[in-house]
Amino acid sequence: MFRDAWDMRLSQAALTLANNASRLGQTETSAISVQVRESDVLTVFRGMETQTANINLKDNGRVILSSLERNSSGGQYIHWQRCYGAQKDASLYGKEGTGASGTAFPGMGPPTREVRASTGDSIMFVEITYRYQSIFGDMFIKDRSIRAEAAYNSRDNRQLSAGLNNDVAWNQKAVCTV
Repeated sequence: MFRDAWDMRLSQAALTLANNASRLGQTETSAISVQVRESDVLTVFRGMETQTANINLKDNGRVILSSLERNSSGGQYIHWQRCYGAQKDASLYGKEGTGASGTAFPGMGPPTREVRASTGDSIMFVEITYRYQSIFGDMFIKDRSIRAEAAYNSRDNRQLSAGLNNDVAWNQKAVCTV
């Protein structure tokens, strides 16, 4: 029962972040096509921080938000990727730029069930890893790593070619370092 509750918490956090990231730019009315900004990504990460404050995901976990898109060869690639959290876990599917050319990269998700972006569309793919630490040591529940993933298609007409609009200082970006 306890394990299911933690898995559900992280699953819900991943779904919420993917959903919120898929909506970035929806309130922009001045352009037909919206470019996602670094500050937009920081905003959805702040929402994630609020949602997961009671489990301290910031210190005990890693959140990876990737924009899965099609490359010029028709293959899948990770156009941009941003991270949140103190843990240094890497994406299971590659880092920013994976699949930039060719068609060898299959997409993101479990083998044979990968999600794939359509032409002109992007998928916001979220990976969360969390290190659960029991407050009672190994007496009842052992420390363990929990993982959750979620994906949503972008819900607006985005300018994909430029990637993220750099509207914040370099030290404020949520770049992924491992």
